[in-house]
Amino acid sequence: MSLIRRDLALRVVERYFGREAATQTAYQMEYQGQGWLDPRSNAVYAQARRSTDAHPLCPVCEMDVDRATAPKLVYKAETYYFCTPDHRARFAAAPQRYLGA
Repeated sequence: MSLIRRDLALRVVERYFGREAATQTAYQMEYQGQGWLDPRSNAVYAQARRSTDAHPLCPVCEMDVDRATAPKLVYKAETYYFCTPDHRARFAAAPQRYLGA
């Protein structure tokens, strides 16, 4: 598990069960990071990433995709790239769900 995910997980524990429970959880995990103590430490992840031609993202999960090998679909004259064929199928079934329409 990455440090960022640990910090986010500990923030969730703190939110639902309190700081003492989160502190004990960190101790039991032998985790020495302190990022979870500062709510602003993960602020960069509050911003949604945007897909661009140079850096496409899967519209279903927002993972990075490789245009050369990724499954793709044209919808309303826009080309979308997907990380898996399953995500392409999900998008095709309900594109408005993933486009915020």
